[in-house]
Amino acid sequence: MDRNDFIEKIIGGAFAVVAVVAATAEVFINGISTATVVAGIKDVFGTLAVVVLFFAVVKDRMPKRKFEERLMSALETWTNENSNMIIRKPENDIGKYYSLDMKTDVADFYNNSVHKKTGLFVRLPAIKRENYTQKVTVEFYMNKGTFFGDVPKENLTADNYKILCDRFCGLIKGKHEIVENAISEATKDGATIIVTLKRGINTRTDMDSLIDVLNSMYTAYLVSARIKNK
Repeated sequence: MDRNDFIEKIIGGAFAVVAVVAATAEVFINGISTATVVAGIKDVFGTLAVVVLFFAVVKDRMPKRKFEERLMSALETWTNENSNMIIRKPENDIGKYYSLDMKTDVADFYNNSVHKKTGLFVRLPAIKRENYTQKVTVEFYMNKGTFFGDVPKENLTADNYKILCDRFCGLIKGKHEIVENAISEATKDGATIIVTLKRGINTRTDMDSLIDVLNSMYTAYLVSARIKNK
């Protein structure tokens, strides 16, 4: 049951309770008899019919937000809340993704400017309903500037990334594997963490699970990133 259905049922139930109480009180006030009891029952069912019809009409007339709008809103809200480091760059979508960048110098957390150097942080499938009905793959990227900005390129090896990748995968599995929409896998492919939502994103709870994963990885990046001396 989604939130709107829940509220609808609560309000409808409240009206029904009031109607029942009023009808019962009327029976006692007028004196208990077959006629008054029947009249009370009639009033209760008549009121319930009106309440149900009212909410059916209102629900039918209310505009419904599409899945794409709801997911986009959740991602935009998260991006805005973390705008000290997270930046949306649509040009990185290359037509088939939804991408978010992260400033490569964690010291820029204290300078809320969009003009600092950034690197790709996460890619999700393009925000289309058909991309999220089943298994959803989320890719987190570990760019050199964030973690090894002071290490000469010739000294950087796969082992440098492997240590962090192992930690990040362990974090995701440990924090999110027991969630109902569990992470079916959190694997590493070079400098990429691949997180899979096994049930897709179909409900508000699923969207919250996605945001929780973004929060976990964002925190891990901040903790593990190297602060450059200026």
